[in-house]
Amino acid sequence: MPKSKKWLTEWNKTIGGSRAPAIMGKSRWSNPRREAEIMSGITPMPNIDDSPDVRRGRLLEPIARKLIKESTGLKVKTHPQNKFVYNSYIPFAHALPDGWVDDDDILEIKWPRPARFQKVRLAGLDEEYMVQAQHNLMVTEAKKLYFAVCCCVTMDIILVPVDYDETFIKELHDIESHWYDRVQMGLLPEDQVEIDIDIPISEGFMTYVSSPEAIAAAKAFIEANEIKKEAEDLRRSCVDRLRELGDGRPSFEVKAEGDVEGIVRCYSKSINGKVMFDHKQAVTDNPELKKYYKTGKPFTTFTPYVLNRKG
Repeated sequence: MPKSKKWLTEWNKTIGGSRAPAIMGKSRWSNPRREAEIMSGITPMPNIDDSPDVRRGRLLEPIARKLIKESTGLKVKTHPQNKFVYNSYIPFAHALPDGWVDDDDILEIKWPRPARFQKVRLAGLDEEYMVQAQHNLMVTEAKKLYFAVCCCVTMDIILVPVDYDETFIKELHDIESHWYDRVQMGLLPEDQVEIDIDIPISEGFMTYVSSPEAIAAAKAFIEANEIKKEAEDLRRSCVDRLRELGDGRPSFEVKAEGDVEGIVRCYSKSINGKVMFDHKQAVTDNPELKKYYKTGKPFTTFTPYVLNRKG
């Protein structure tokens, strides 16, 4: 349901996990000055409920909790989203966890677009996600945060454990405190800031093979893939042209001469739709048929993909 005016007012009073990356200059959506203008009331608060990303996350969060429990066995508890978490030693900040893991650790759930999910899978959490995680650890004083990044297409989930980083959090505390104090005095920061700070990193989940033999094989595969595609495109256009030149004949031959020799024989016929057996419906109507299903032997598939092509 949409956020109430009371909730938005409470959220805007202090720095939350989604605002922290913007203050650090690590947000894709905002920057330090824009957040200062929103907190000061110069710029109206955006209607975050209208964002497709926010709506997707809100609708799919229960599914993420179920996936985490099924895949890890961790005990996951929901945190009420109208209950802001404060720390008396950090009066300028709040946290709003998506949940708790085994009562003591924080749970943060994200349903990003597929491209960002793949980036996390390959390279680990980006700086925006990491700043948000450390901010929530700072406010709650929890020792660990589980960052769940879910794919809305495949329903895969990556659960990244993030530890409390004392060195980084001390610097984050000072930066947020300085920004907050200046905003309270009516001093607006620049749009972008260059903050010299080492943000903790997390490793990706994809390994790389970089031997010369593997690189040569990958290059050959990419070239073969392109040749195959060009050949398939050419074959389709030739089939269409032959069909057109056949002028409705049920069968005909064309003898190729010159550099390329051979005979191409073509048939054209109408085929009735295939009769299909609906196994699923048959078992639904006759449950006793389930006993005839057999489990096949396990096997391993190997499928290379070309993700991009440069040059």
